[in-house]
Amino acid sequence: IVLIILLLSIGSFLFIKNKYTASSFLDQSSKNINTFINEVFEGITINKDYLDNIDKYDVISDSNIKLTTASSELKDLNNLEIGLKTNQSLKNNYLDMDISLKQDTGTLTGTLAIDNNKIYIDSKDIINKVLTTKSDEDLFGNVDEYTEKLKSYAKYDIESIANNIVKYLFESLKEANLNTKYNGLNVIYTYEINDTNKDKINDKFMKLVNENNAITLENVKITIEVNMLNNTVENFTIKSDESEIKGVKIDKNKYKITSDEDEYEVEVTKEKIVINGKDENNNPAQAKIETSDNKAMLVYTTNDMSLDITINSEKKNTSNIEIKINSENIKTNGNLTITSDEKNKTSEISGKLNLSYNDYSITLDIKNNGKYGNNLVTKKNYNNAIDIENVTEEDSLTITTNLMDKISKFKAYNFIQNLTDSIWGNISDDIIENTCQNICPGGEVLSSSTSSCICADGEEIEI
Repeated sequence: IVLIILLLSIGSFLFIKNKYTASSFLDQSSKNINTFINEVFEGITINKDYLDNIDKYDVISDSNIKLTTASSELKDLNNLEIGLKTNQSLKNNYLDMDISLKQDTGTLTGTLAIDNNKIYIDSKDIINKVLTTKSDEDLFGNVDEYTEKLKSYAKYDIESIANNIVKYLFESLKEANLNTKYNGLNVIYTYEINDTNKDKINDKFMKLVNENNAITLENVKITIEVNMLNNTVENFTIKSDESEIKGVKIDKNKYKITSDEDEYEVEVTKEKIVINGKDENNNPAQAKIETSDNKAMLVYTTNDMSLDITINSEKKNTSNIEIKINSENIKTNGNLTITSDEKNKTSEISGKLNLSYNDYSITLDIKNNGKYGNNLVTKKNYNNAIDIENVTEEDSLTITTNLMDKISKFKAYNFIQNLTDSIWGNISDDIIENTCQNICPGGEVLSSSTSSCICADGEEIEI
């Protein structure tokens, strides 16, 4: 019996010595963080094929946005539909857009095409001719820079990068001065980076990451105390030459973290990270990232606003995104479904977005279908286009008459006209008031009109 007890004691001691070490704690922590990262990025993918070939592929898309509202102040915008069919060929410096507007009995259609530095306008609703003009600037001048930036993103897998940085950082920390100290049922891990080992640590990290501009570690001492019974962190300290950060467990999975100026309460589990602190106005604020099966949530809340984004990826190649933004006067609620089929090079977006400002509210019903690939776009033939500078007075009158006839059938035209009149009226009143103050003695004005100012002394001065 004594021998058995002795063997069990020795075995337990060796198990603890092997399992609860500063090095093994790094390995386990790295695995836990990588698992959390993988859950956050579940269903979030970057279309590398499209980005790799963005300068070669043509893109065609068909979009429709319908506005609906129950607000009496915005009633003239109700049922307004905006359609946009786009054909884009960056390799040929070409873009054309079929634009359509609908609202009840009102319709207006037209095409805008850009071919290198030539612009074409084709709308049979306005005039039975194609108009053209030439831009002095290269309209596709920044496309190469734009496409190169997008192509560079295809080289990176954000999920893999995040996982590797954690993995490589923790692996490099093994080159620090490691110390494991047992304190009853707790074990204290210490990782110290100093002048004698920091170059070795950074060199190993650089070698693993294989990047010239990576993170570098300076002198720092990290102390972590872990309870061996439940393998939870009881407290930790991160101390450098410039600052010191302390964390103390205050409840299950909750820690109070203090630095030189700030204090936070952090909750960490396998499913979520919650940070409670103060915003820039010293008001309570909370940030939360939470994951579950095929779902990731990002929440940020302060006294003045809240942001809530949920990404659900239960179906393959499909993500459902819920957006909720609330502030003092502005609210946004949306639900979008995004489907991407890389095999067939297609994508689809559909959903609704509600925007509210005080008592004003409007809903956008959004639909978009897209396709990309080689040689999908054929340039429109506008050989008979007329230069805008050569448009006759008769043509100008036809354009004005037809355009006014078309847009007058839109209730939205009334909204825009009333809004413009209101803005211009306020500006006009301000201009008259400022003018009268400048010309009346002492800037004292009794009354004013669009034609004259009556000063406080009774003198009337024409404007």
